[in-house]
Amino acid sequence: MGTAPIGYINKVVEDSLPLRGFLICPKCGRMLSGSASKGRTRYYHYYHCSGSCNFRHRAIDLNQKIIGEINKYVRSVPKLKLYKEVILTRYKARAKMQNENMQQIKQQLQEENKKLSRARELLLCGDIEVDDFRTMKAEVEARINRLEAKLTGLVTDTNNIEPLWDKGNQQYITA
Repeated sequence: MGTAPIGYINKVVEDSLPLRGFLICPKCGRMLSGSASKGRTRYYHYYHCSGSCNFRHRAIDLNQKIIGEINKYVRSVPKLKLYKEVILTRYKARAKMQNENMQQIKQQLQEENKKLSRARELLLCGDIEVDDFRTMKAEVEARINRLEAKLTGLVTDTNNIEPLWDKGNQQYITA
């Protein structure tokens, strides 16, 4: 596993579930996650929705479908190298944007926490009534909860996907 440049998010990708976090649920539109279920003799990997729609599909089948779709577009090694550059550039831009969004939300969280602290100070100084403080506190805490939920939704582990690309396309490059 390589290290990403500073400011980028690290994504650990399991070989059996390389599309975790990249597939969208066909039932409800949420991002699919993935996990393994232990059978009698081995683990079986599945992509599944974290929503209430209960969508679940075998990872090996979806991985093969995606490989089949990619094979429709991969023609030659020079094109493969071009695709690699485009995908890596797009991936890095997406990771950078995601990191910027996370920083912005963290800053908003700090501002909301400062508002809550100021309201406490006003209460302690007697500048506001207890009922006013409770109202302000409830509003700020609601905004904090929404921001924390957004932040949790953005947190993903990203890694340099170049080795994954190379591993996935090794058969085309050496052929």
